[in-house]
Amino acid sequence: MDDLDRIIDRVYDGAANPAAWSGAMSLICDTLRADHAIAMIGDGLGAIPFLAPANVDSGPLENFVDSVVGGASGWLAPIPTGKTLNFDSLMPRQQLVRTQFFNDVIRPMGGGRAVISVPFRGDGAIFSCLVACRSSTGADFDDDTITLVDRLLPHVRRALVARLGIERTAYGAAVAFDAIDGADLAVAIVHDDMRPVAFSCRAAEILAAGDGLVISGRQLTAKNADDDRALQRLVRAAAANDSRAPVRYTMRLTRRAPHSCGSVIVRRLEGATAANGARPVVAIYFETSERRPADLSALLATAFGLTPREAALAAALAAGSNLVTVADALGMGIGTARNHLKAIFLKTDTRRQGQLIALIAQVKRFGA
Repeated sequence: MDDLDRIIDRVYDGAANPAAWSGAMSLICDTLRADHAIAMIGDGLGAIPFLAPANVDSGPLENFVDSVVGGASGWLAPIPTGKTLNFDSLMPRQQLVRTQFFNDVIRPMGGGRAVISVPFRGDGAIFSCLVACRSSTGADFDDDTITLVDRLLPHVRRALVARLGIERTAYGAAVAFDAIDGADLAVAIVHDDMRPVAFSCRAAEILAAGDGLVISGRQLTAKNADDDRALQRLVRAAAANDSRAPVRYTMRLTRRAPHSCGSVIVRRLEGATAANGARPVVAIYFETSERRPADLSALLATAFGLTPREAALAAALAAGSNLVTVADALGMGIGTARNHLKAIFLKTDTRRQGQLIALIAQVKRFGA
């Protein structure tokens, strides 16, 4: 295996494992007889999704990155995508050494002789660059070296594009889970056989505490046996893309006091299922605390046009009270309570109390 093959192997390793880029960049330095090298992805707006330096101190590296994504980044513009150029072909050396860019960025980095390439440019001002440098007193990079870098560029491009995709996905997932964890919601993502895929931080905390849900035998399991059977049925139905009414994918999960129980909603994740091939992927959303009936009444009145008395009755039923108890608490006769319930069924398009409670569980989760 020659030097180029070894570099290519390390570069492709770096597509999945960013730590492997360190070895790849060191090999590039050795093969090109360069003092240092840098590979990076930037967006021209200050963000650096990925950076892989070799033999560059942090201060000069920071200056270089700032120059690439800041005002001095214009020096990359003349470089054709997928082509390697000697720095001297961009600007005569006599002119280069008098520039602020050279004295503020290149000289502190110990550069002066460089080969520069842009493996790819993408959407949203995304671009990449691969730079290898020698000191000003060293020999310039010859044509054979430039040809070697040109041969390397397609592989660097593929690896950097893959790395960018992974970084974007990881960032998007982190932001999404941060947003979820900032609300009164926990999320567990599982396969159709209950094997875990991912958990939000709040879900992980609940699992660690054994508060209603646990991991048992590499599967997500409800601690209450009845809950577990119900949860498995919902996950299987959602994974099978069952066309029944969405309220069928809702249940109550028994938890420790003071929570007592919490709303659970199960949904099939179509995008994740498609990416995963034949194995369906399902998200389980569950509350980390209960909403007070008084708060819920206002929400139900707004969502379904219920009167204040109807909303109070519906909220109390959703909290677990029976119709007789609710009627007594609201100071109305059982006949009046039944009439209110019929009106609630009509306005919410439900027919039974169980359907109503399941619908309210959805509304109070997603309507807040």
